[in-house]
Amino acid sequence: MDTIHLPSWESLAGLCRRWRILELSVFGSVARGSDRTDSDVDLLVTFDPDAPWSTLDLVDLREELAGLFGRDVDLVEERAIRNPYRKASILRDKSVLYAA
Repeated sequence: MDTIHLPSWESLAGLCRRWRILELSVFGSVARGSDRTDSDVDLLVTFDPDAPWSTLDLVDLREELAGLFGRDVDLVEERAIRNPYRKASILRDKSVLYAA
């Protein structure tokens, strides 16, 4: 992950608390260290089960995360992954950035 600008811990933790995120992880090329300057940041998110977010809210979260990371962000909710092979691949690659 040395080719990406990581946000400060305070910024990331504040965002996660505000959005009721229980765990935020990076996966994909950034987690493997094979990202390029034009790569997006793949993020896996687990929300508090009582978080009331809509699809429009998730667009706002994605934009806020893109601002923190300085790159486009692909946001994936762990509970929404249906393909078991994709889920296994993501969980194998993930690196936890924040855990409540």
